[in-house]
Order: sequence, then C-alpha cells, then structure tokens
Amino acid sequence: MKRRMKKKGRKIKEGKRIKQILIAALIAAAFVAPAFAAPTLTVTPSECISGDLVTLRGTGFDASEIVTLTSTCTCWKPVIEGQTECCLLKFNISNKKTGFSLVVHDVKDNVTIDLRKFWGIPFWHINHNMLGFKFTYDPVNHTSKVVRPAPIPTGVYEVIDVIGKPIDGVCEVEMETTVTTEVTTDGTGRFREVVDTHGIPAPKAGKYTVKAIGKTSGLSATTDLRVKLKGDVSRDGIVGAYDCVSIARYSVGLPGYNAQTLNLDLYTADVCCFYQGEVDIDDARWLARYLVGLETKLC
Repeated sequence: MKRRMKKKGRKIKEGKRIKQILIAALIAAAFVAPAFAAPTLTVTPSECISGDLVTLRGTGFDASEIVTLTSTCTCWKPVIEGQTECCLLKFNISNKKTGFSLVVHDVKDNVTIDLRKFWGIPFWHINHNMLGFKFTYDPVNHTSKVVRPAPIPTGVYEVIDVIGKPIDGVCEVEMETTVTTEVTTDGTGRFREVVDTHGIPAPKAGKYTVKAIGKTSGLSATTDLRVKLKGDVSRDGIVGAYDCVSIARYSVGLPGYNAQTLNLDLYTADVCCFYQGEVDIDDARWLARYLVGLETKLC
C-alpha cells in the first residue's frame, strides 16, 4: 500500500515537472519566435504645402509584392445656374504607374471633362470613351464615374474641369477623386516612394488619407497627410478671388481681417515674387494675376 502511494506520488511530481517544463518552453518560444507585425505606412513630412515632395514608407507587406497606393479626396461644389464644376489645377502626374478616377454624385448622364495640359493650347473636350478615359453612369443612383487607368501621360496638367448637370438644380454635387499608384516591395516587404503632392486629387487644403494595399496578401495600412495650399489665405481650403479680397482688406486694416481670421503665415500669404518678407497689397495683385493666368507661379 505504501509502495503504491509512493509510486502515485512520484507520478504526480513527474506530471507537475512535465507541466512546468512545457509552460517554460511555451514562454521561451513566445520570446524567441518572431511576433507578427501589422503593416505600417508613414509619410514624411506629415504636413506640407501642395506641390512639395513627400516620402511614403511601408513595412510588413509580403516580399516582392505589388502594393497599390491610393489617395482619396471628396469635395462638395455648390450648383450655379444649374451646373456644377470642380477644377483640378496644376495636376502633376510624375509617375507613369499613376491612374485616377472621378465619381460625381447627383448628376445627369452628361458629365464632361475639359483638359488642358499647357496654357494656350485648347482644351480636350472629353465626354465619352476616348484618350483612355472610361465613362459609366448609374441611372438609379445618378452617379457618373470617369476612370483613367495607368499609365497616364506624365506632366503638369494646368486645368482639369469636371462639369455636369445636377438632378436637383439647388443641391450641392459631391465629387470624389482617387489617385492610384503601384509600387513593388523589396525582399523584406518594404517600399519607399517619393510622391509629388501636386498629384493629390484636388486643389484643396486639408487632411488626406493615403492607403496601401498588398495585391496578393490583402495586407493594408493607412496614414494621414495634411496639405497646406499656397494662397489659401481665407482658410476655406481653396485658392480663389476671395483670397485676393482678404489680403487687400487686411492690407488696409479693415476690421475682421487679421491673423485670427486669416492664414497670414509667409508660406501661405506672401505670394508675390518681387516683394518678399511681408503680406501686403502686392500679394493681392499677384494672386489675382495668377488666377487669371498672367503669372505662372506663386512664390
């Protein structure tokens, strides 16, 4: 009986010892075995002026995998006299692997694109499948989609006008623009891509979400890029006539036009190439000339 009890006790001790060894082995494996790391996407710098170069870096994707980078912007345009219009200005396609799509909601099946690559050269008037553009229309949801897959002829497109007739003449029309670029990861699942922010979907300041998706693995990561727009003094996210008015009114000291209500930092408001270092009426004149095409750049 005693022998049986001792034998049973030895078995219990051995069982405990084996259990402890297994637990120790699992703990050791947890420290030694490589842990799965989710993909990451970073952009440097994280804030820039439209037109600056930024660097996108990705990690954690499959080796030698094609990764699709997309940047999407949505803008709402008020309808004027029954027609909506959204412009892409100085749209820079610097990568041959770039494509883009436009989705216009609440419009009739008559969306057109007027495109001019250089000042002085007539527009290409595109309203059907031509020059690589593909048009589709959803009559149920009143949505027009225009796609221009890669490769797009590289260069700076001075003006891309998207024009359409809305279903309801008093509504605002939403335009969603997506730019797509493909990159290939290295043997460790990393990539590095320099992006010209002129290629961001619309000439609008604000926060853009950039997404990277692996074509074979489906792994994805996102990051945010904040874009400041040269000349956007009124802080409405676009550059237009009201920015000229805002600078002029600030210059003469009108109440309500000051550093609290306007973006008066030199990067944004000091646009005149001849007189630099302060914001004054010359900047209003220069910006007005730029908007009508008499000047080629904002300094």
